[in-house]
Amino acid sequence: MKRKLAFLLILLTAFTGFTASAQISDLLKKAKSKGSKMEQWQLLKTFRDPYILKAPFFLDDKQGWLAAYGGIFKTVDGGLTWEQQFSAGNEFNIVYFLNPKDGFAAGNGTFFYTHDGGSNWIWKDDIESSSSPFTKMFFINDQVGYLVGDNFYKTTNAGKDWQKIKLPLPINVRDLRTRDAWYTDINHIFVVAENELLWTSEDGGASWKLDKREFFDGDKKDYTQIAFADSKKGYIAVVGYNFHALLKTTDGGATWAKTDVIDNPIRKMSLNGNFGYAVCGNVVYITEDGFETVKPYFVPAGADPDMVILSEVFMLSPEKGWATVGSSGDAFKIYVPKPKQ
Repeated sequence: MKRKLAFLLILLTAFTGFTASAQISDLLKKAKSKGSKMEQWQLLKTFRDPYILKAPFFLDDKQGWLAAYGGIFKTVDGGLTWEQQFSAGNEFNIVYFLNPKDGFAAGNGTFFYTHDGGSNWIWKDDIESSSSPFTKMFFINDQVGYLVGDNFYKTTNAGKDWQKIKLPLPINVRDLRTRDAWYTDINHIFVVAENELLWTSEDGGASWKLDKREFFDGDKKDYTQIAFADSKKGYIAVVGYNFHALLKTTDGGATWAKTDVIDNPIRKMSLNGNFGYAVCGNVVYITEDGFETVKPYFVPAGADPDMVILSEVFMLSPEKGWATVGSSGDAFKIYVPKPKQ
């Protein structure tokens, strides 16, 4: 029988994490040997096709939104109940809110905004885009923000207008696909892309410097994620064919060196001061010391671990977070941990 892929939204009170199926067994043994506790989970809500759940975003522990293939959903009770705010044939990969009223949703060449908390979504047709997806949005303050997609964009008026940023390219690179970006303050911005491309700006994006250093031998790798704990300490996730690595800087990017604190391919990485998390397959590594040390937490795989696929993660603290997860079945579900006894 043909199996479909279901996506589960998981609300975490003591977060359970994720890893690629080929590595689940070994990581579970390591985690259990270190005393990591497997949480129990219970079904909270079921979404039927065609709502493939993607990225959650929360302003606090109650109010949040969920980007999905086919629409956008909102909760005001931490995920216990969800209201569909927008229904469309668009695939939304990200949703982001500046405040309870002003927000954005973007996906594969589509970009919408709202000024009433999501009751009405308006298509913005003047932002240059392509069929490739927008993958990340962040704001430095209530006016200045950045959007990551095939290209890199900046707004200085709270998202009313977006300007494409022209990043300098090496002579042998024609096509640009930015993968992630980070800031340490309003002036210092970092952008990473495929083909080991790293740019830095020290003047708020007015000018950019391409880092031409090569850290690895052989074929070009891809810089996929970047995150900083403070102005000095930061990390870059690197992937390639049968290859993965994590680079670390302790001097604001002047030098980078490989670190083995996480020895798995990182698909998403985020830091808020010393608290942060990295997503590796179906495991979430949580840190409270800026990735000096990490603890792996696992999503319960059930009878079919090969069909448990993590889609996205959003965390407010080590104890509170949400994740969309895929599993075998024909529905899209929301799970929450069972109350502790």
